[in-house]
Amino acid sequence: MILGLVGTAVGLFLVGVSETLWLLLVGLAVMSLASGLVFATTTALISLSAREDEQGVVLGVAASVTGLARIAAPLAGAFLFQHVDVSAPMVLGAVLFALCAVGAAWAVGRRPAVAPTP
Repeated sequence: MILGLVGTAVGLFLVGVSETLWLLLVGLAVMSLASGLVFATTTALISLSAREDEQGVVLGVAASVTGLARIAAPLAGAFLFQHVDVSAPMVLGAVLFALCAVGAAWAVGRRPAVAPTP
């Protein structure tokens, strides 16, 4: 997942700063592959973090939050595009994904070691 977060950040950044078609295509390819790793893993982690009888509710809430983000993000992106810079939405997305990667790496480092079961 951390690799996916970093890759998505890199892809978003490349898309945001690209001035050639080839750099744009590379950024889109990296972002597409890496974000596939992130979102599949995130859904699995959300599901596994809930008790079996709560998984439906937890996944429903996660889907609702995702839907809200898919409404709010384009509005925020359009504002940044118009009032800051055309690359601002992608660069901000890259920064947010990089922060998520740092947070995930920190969380993995704090996870207690699990003894193997016999």
